[in-house]
This record gives sequence, C-alpha cells and structure tokens, in this order.
Amino acid sequence: MIKERKAVSQHIVEEGRFRYVFGWDQPLQSFFLQVHDSELVDPENNPVHWVGATADTKMYEVEDLCRSAQVFGLHISHEMRATLYGEKDDGV
Repeated sequence: MIKERKAVSQHIVEEGRFRYVFGWDQPLQSFFLQVHDSELVDPENNPVHWVGATADTKMYEVEDLCRSAQVFGLHISHEMRATLYGEKDDGV
C-alpha cells in the first residue's frame, strides 16, 4: 500500500464572526493564515487577511504564524503548535 502525502495541512477555527484557516504549505515551504469575516456579504472582500502565500509574507516558523494570528484575535495553543511543527517536519 502506498500512502499519499498531502501537500498542505489545513486547520479551521471558527470564533464569533471570524473563520481562521491556517496550516503548513509544503510546496511553498511556508505556514499560511487566512482570516474570513462572516459579516461581509461580498465574497470579493474575503479573506480579510491572508499571509504566507507570497514571497513577501512567507512564514517558515510556527512563532511567525502565531504572531500573525494573535494580531487577528486567534490564540494558537501549545498542542496545535506542536502539531504544526510535526506537519512541517514531516512535509505534511
């Protein structure tokens, strides 16, 4: 049996009006974070924040992701940080 590896991990947290999508993107070698606002009716305005997908916003360390998430009201637990490090180390 051959086990396929995912190229991107994805974790979703919904808190109040915000939906946070974050994880490790193996092809880009970067963590990413998207923040979606459920109160915005125009899909062109979502996500309201997206980092990690461009050369200027790449995040190679979990701490960088956590700092960016904190600015937008999301606290990433120590358990989730360990999971994220594992996904990075394992190439998802």
